[in-house]
Amino acid sequence: MPECALSCTDGCCAACAVGQALCIGNDDPPLCGESRGFDTLTWGLNGGMVLFELTSTIEADDTFRLTRVSYGDAPDVSCEPVLPDCGGTSLDLDDVTRALLHRDVQQALRSGADPLLFGYDERPVDGTVTRVVVDGVVLEVGVPCDGQTDCTEIPAGISRLVGTLDALTTQQSADGSCEGVRVE
Repeated sequence: MPECALSCTDGCCAACAVGQALCIGNDDPPLCGESRGFDTLTWGLNGGMVLFELTSTIEADDTFRLTRVSYGDAPDVSCEPVLPDCGGTSLDLDDVTRALLHRDVQQALRSGADPLLFGYDERPVDGTVTRVVVDGVVLEVGVPCDGQTDCTEIPAGISRLVGTLDALTTQQSADGSCEGVRVE
């Protein structure tokens, strides 16, 4: 993640994106073609007593990859459905960039904590967290705190990021090329 100052007002963040500042709001035009502020973004569930782990990745060249890593004898498999063009009705890189540039996400990525956990971590009792890795910086999101002690509430921007990424995985996994990868 590039080093830079972060400035946020009214939900709009000016943040480094490969040497340039971006300020976005909900009414701004799509950021298609703009620098997106990350080289590699990976996300998926972590933990639980599972036979495999499903992760999604967007690489620097805008390649989306869905990978199923087996913890048993089955081979690892992946697919690379093409991301939709920006500005349409499907989720695309613009939606991901907007979610990543939310003030809550930018502050978390620059906090220095790694990994940084939001919500309650149920992994000790066979639960999972959503793990988001942005250029090596790890954010983990559990379930809402609901009165748990030693629990950091999940900020709205972090929740929005996880929702956007989960929806993108669902959308992309529906592609025919992912038939042997996705979990039905």
